[in-house]
Amino acid sequence: MLVSHIGFPEVGVEDDEDSIPPIAEGRISPLAIPTPIERRLPAVSALVNIGEPCIDAVIEKIATTDFGTERHACVGVLKRLSGPSVRARMEQAIQTAPQKKREALKTGLKLLDEKPLSAEELKEKLEELLREREPATVKGGQSIHG
Repeated sequence: MLVSHIGFPEVGVEDDEDSIPPIAEGRISPLAIPTPIERRLPAVSALVNIGEPCIDAVIEKIATTDFGTERHACVGVLKRLSGPSVRARMEQAIQTAPQKKREALKTGLKLLDEKPLSAEELKEKLEELLREREPATVKGGQSIHG
């Protein structure tokens, strides 16, 4: 039952991509660091605390959800429960799942294998995001957006 609520955010916590703070003087504001998934989605912590008994339900949720947030939350649980049995169970599920579920599980396995970003990589990604968000300009420094 808890796995079905994995994508529900904590009350009062919003995922607003417009709230990315600026990088000032080449230093990242502490507010720019992503909020740990356990704080944004409380079911993640609860499932981690449950431990191994929830692994199969979390893997099934990866296979069936159409929502990226839920898939990432499930992978977050599995990463925190990492061990040989987690990977083996994911691989077993991939082998036995129907095609549609198999593709979702392969995506989940790739996410499981991703390494966290270093501080330098995080800074580069945030700078790239900010550059993408800057209004387009034309000659003379005028914004083309008005």
